[in-house]
Amino acid sequence: MDTQIDPTDRADREGLGRRSFLRTGLLASAGVAAAATAGIATAGPAAAAAATTTTTDSLLDRIQKTKKVKVGVDLGFAPLQYRDPKTNEPTGYSIEVLKLMMKELGATIEYVEVPFGELFAAQQAGRFDMGGIPVTNLPSRGLKAAFAGAPAFLEGSYVILKKGSTVKTAQALNDASLTIVVLAGSSQAAAAKLNFPKAKLKELADQAATVQDVATGRSDAVFIGEFGVADALKQNAGLSLLPSPPIFVAHNTFWMPQGDFKMWSFVTQFLQFKATDLTLADLWQKFVGADAAKVGLKSAAVYDPWLGASTALTPK
Repeated sequence: MDTQIDPTDRADREGLGRRSFLRTGLLASAGVAAAATAGIATAGPAAAAAATTTTTDSLLDRIQKTKKVKVGVDLGFAPLQYRDPKTNEPTGYSIEVLKLMMKELGATIEYVEVPFGELFAAQQAGRFDMGGIPVTNLPSRGLKAAFAGAPAFLEGSYVILKKGSTVKTAQALNDASLTIVVLAGSSQAAAAKLNFPKAKLKELADQAATVQDVATGRSDAVFIGEFGVADALKQNAGLSLLPSPPIFVAHNTFWMPQGDFKMWSFVTQFLQFKATDLTLADLWQKFVGADAAKVGLKSAAVYDPWLGASTALTPK
């Protein structure tokens, strides 16, 4: 598959003033921004427990040798990952980060499209080499794959209400008379069981279907990641965003076969550096942050918390 959408690495052409401006905006983002700092600050030696020190038959070695990689994706999650309507090529925040990662290895990407809920089983069955899209590092998923030790993005989860809803608070959703729809197998599905144990929980296999379920009144609310909020409200008149901080914030990152420390180390280091040079922040603002702000969400990109306070990056 053609993968020649080749974004320029932002690091080489970002001015110091722009760096300061981006950090100022990100540091001002309440709640989720704090989670961003925690997400990176806690990534260290303990995170390496996700992978062993085994280096035999590393995917990293194979990619460097063959210059090819197969990645599993579900391209139904705009603006994170989707097909460009003009070119039909995969794009979005997650895909552009992946392309930059594989550019470092000189590798051509082959996308293997799999429904979201089947991604981990498909990887274990050998249908592709590694996850091509970041997902939440749920402990249950850690039994099947190794997650990188640094985040690719931080996902705040919000509630969108059906037209005419009288629900005013998140606590009011924990009611046996209400139905909340979520994407099957998602972090929202796991969090909904903890936050709204009394409510009826409906799980659908497609994210667009979850939004339509609320738009048509079949469910009272959809529990959804922040990346999907702006488009859901734009495409469905009458739906409303529950005014509250994110109910749940998830650490999302790339994943690979268990035991492959060399690949784990490379992906972790890549994400840490792209947080440092503001590539992740720039791409997040382009694909997610700007639209999220229009509907009142304080979305925060991943950045390096230590360099954010560095006087070396203060413009003269």
